[in-house]
Amino acid sequence: MALLIDIGLPDWMSDEALKDILAPMLPGVEIYCGRPSQVLPDVVMVTVTSSFTDVWTRLPNLKLIQKLGAGVNQILNAPNLPAHIRVARLAPELQATEITEYCLAFVLQYQRNLSWHEVES
Repeated sequence: MALLIDIGLPDWMSDEALKDILAPMLPGVEIYCGRPSQVLPDVVMVTVTSSFTDVWTRLPNLKLIQKLGAGVNQILNAPNLPAHIRVARLAPELQATEITEYCLAFVLQYQRNLSWHEVES
């Protein structure tokens, strides 16, 4: 059994950093990082932050796509998503807080008319 990590957001967390966190919790599980260029028949789960619709043929035993963050529609609507693959979303409290702060910032920007005060460069 193996896990593939393809976060794709090195400014947030690198694939290798997540691997370092997970490896002690998953003894005996091979953990790969990044988009696979070859067939990985032992991978049964992937962890991603973005669309993961172009590698089905390289992961013939894939059973679960674990999406970090909000929104799985792009994956679920992929025309070539095999029916047996489960898709799940992980939404830890930290991301919920970040999304809340992001939305609040835009509400305050609109409410306080901050765009009017914006200085053109």
